[in-house]
Amino acid sequence: MGISYLRDKKGIQEGIFTVVLSRTSKSSEKNSEKSSESGSEQWLKTKATILEKVNFKINKSQWKILRIIIDRPQSIIQEMADQIGLSTRAIEKNLEKLKAADLVVRTGSDISGIWTVKIDSH
Repeated sequence: MGISYLRDKKGIQEGIFTVVLSRTSKSSEKNSEKSSESGSEQWLKTKATILEKVNFKINKSQWKILRIIIDRPQSIIQEMADQIGLSTRAIEKNLEKLKAADLVVRTGSDISGIWTVKIDSH
């Protein structure tokens, strides 16, 4: 991968540049497929554990939020909203329900903190 600038006949660099991207090898693609499969298996186990713990119906948006928190605990509400396609207020309301159910907790500040899914049994 690299960037090269176009030069005129005198060798002077112009404001135009080209970007060269390289493709990943087939083995890298296979490894990423395997890791995503194992990630999916792990998510199914986590999901089953969460279902055992809660006594209310978790909606689709809440499942998506939980998945984001597990995959990237440092996510902020705006990132979750962008990723799921909901408003920040909708994310906040869903997080309030998940917090009330003692499923998630935020540690640290709004910007530099992390989310944790609490899946240990009471």
